[in-house]
Amino acid sequence: RRRAQLATWRSQRQRRRSRSAWRPCRARAPPSACWDRSTPSPATRSPRARSARTTSQEERRTSSPRARTKMTCSSLRSRSGTAARRARECMRQFASARGARVHGRRAPARACSSADSVACVGVGARRSPSVVASEMERCYSLVERCGRGIVWLGSSRAEPAPAGAPAAGHYERSFDLAQRAHALLGGTAWSGAGPGLMRAVSEGAVAAGRPAAGFKILFGEAQQAAGADGFQHPYLSRDMYEVVEFFSARKHGLVDAGVRHEASERTAFVCLPGGLGTLDEFFEVVCLSQLSRLEGKGSSLALPPCLLMNYDGCYDGVEQLVRDAERFGYLNEGEAEPHFEVCRSNDEAIALLADFYGL
Repeated sequence: RRRAQLATWRSQRQRRRSRSAWRPCRARAPPSACWDRSTPSPATRSPRARSARTTSQEERRTSSPRARTKMTCSSLRSRSGTAARRARECMRQFASARGARVHGRRAPARACSSADSVACVGVGARRSPSVVASEMERCYSLVERCGRGIVWLGSSRAEPAPAGAPAAGHYERSFDLAQRAHALLGGTAWSGAGPGLMRAVSEGAVAAGRPAAGFKILFGEAQQAAGADGFQHPYLSRDMYEVVEFFSARKHGLVDAGVRHEASERTAFVCLPGGLGTLDEFFEVVCLSQLSRLEGKGSSLALPPCLLMNYDGCYDGVEQLVRDAERFGYLNEGEAEPHFEVCRSNDEAIALLADFYGL
């Protein structure tokens, strides 16, 4: 009887141990997945397995953006000196911009300065907003000082036709158009202040007795190394152009030079043959005209004319592009017609300008 009681007691103790060592698991789960945390499983008995398990737990614990931000800030706290303070400030701004809270409170959003760029780990301080704003102010000041007029868009790669050529090239026709247009409308000739057709229209305006001005972007290592102070413009005086770094500031200046604020201002946009940069500027002007953004503030004056000079059929593809957009329904039929006129000769362009301004 005593032996039977001992056997029963051992059996009950074994069942209790089994229930404490194993926990309920899903169907078809491996035994290692069901092993209780208090008892080491076969998959985590070796040092290598324990290391892998610890690494995976650490990855799960630091996978969220909030956790990564806290870890970065805690690592930055270990630094000393001014660099550490700047780094912690940049991380506060970075977390605040994304709605996170660092050190228990929300930090005010403020862009990092250029001096903090070294300390901004993973943030990337940007100087472009302040530089673009400064360049736009200088471009607007130049427009107010020199006066508005005709804005010329064209290629910088065109060259004068060789002597004895049977027909005038695009350079000569652009020079002739600028001379006749400024003799008719007056105003200042505005361009990108570069070579090619931009130089042709500037010289044509000067030949008509009108000033030429522009916004120059330095290209090439030599020009960039010289900078704005060391650069010598080949055909404009220093007070008639501004050197800018960003294309956005230059396009703001060109658009402002062609917007009418008074009835006495006779402005126009003329797109000469060119490449991708010319098309970029042309379509921006057309889009602004479509959105009624070329009207002077509080002005009821008509939008300035925009001419597309289709010399030798170079812009036939642009006309086809507009027709295809209408065919596929991306433009309403005739929607683009009020915003630019296609001219195939200088005589046609001069007649359109004279008719628009009643001259």
